[in-house]
Amino acid sequence: MIVIGLTAPIGSGKNEFATALEHMGFFRINIAEILEREALLKGLHSDWESLQDLGDTLRQTHGASYLAKKALAVINASSSKLYLVNGIKNPAEVIFLQENLATSFKLIGLKANKQKRFFKLLNSTGVKQVTNIEEFEKLNARDFGEGQPEWGHQVSKCLELADLSVDLSKVTPRNN
Repeated sequence: MIVIGLTAPIGSGKNEFATALEHMGFFRINIAEILEREALLKGLHSDWESLQDLGDTLRQTHGASYLAKKALAVINASSSKLYLVNGIKNPAEVIFLQENLATSFKLIGLKANKQKRFFKLLNSTGVKQVTNIEEFEKLNARDFGEGQPEWGHQVSKCLELADLSVDLSKVTPRNN
């Protein structure tokens, strides 16, 4: 069994990278989808900030590795040999997966130029849409863990734990 975790700041191209791995046969487990299901059950909004708040609340209430435990439950219930845990945002999630999956787990940290990430989100029509640079800066700071509690988003710390780092700013998409 192989389990790859992906961590990345908002707007990096994480979902596109995840889709490529999915096309290679990896079964994708999206942390954001786990949060969206929880939000639906609780009657909450599923915008970016609300999902960040919900993730923080769940980590605070149930432990910082709570979302990784949910992902591992999906892995344990499936028969696939290749898994992708997409959207790891807290180092406790990384450590939990490392401890429970040992050498089967590898974390990939994705990076991208801040300006490219801003323009990607500015032109997005999805959940992570931003309308101005101030809004982006606020989301970005929170995502990286600035002023966040230990159970909050800590992407900068997750990137430090990565087994492999990929700078998507240097990747040129192919036209097929």
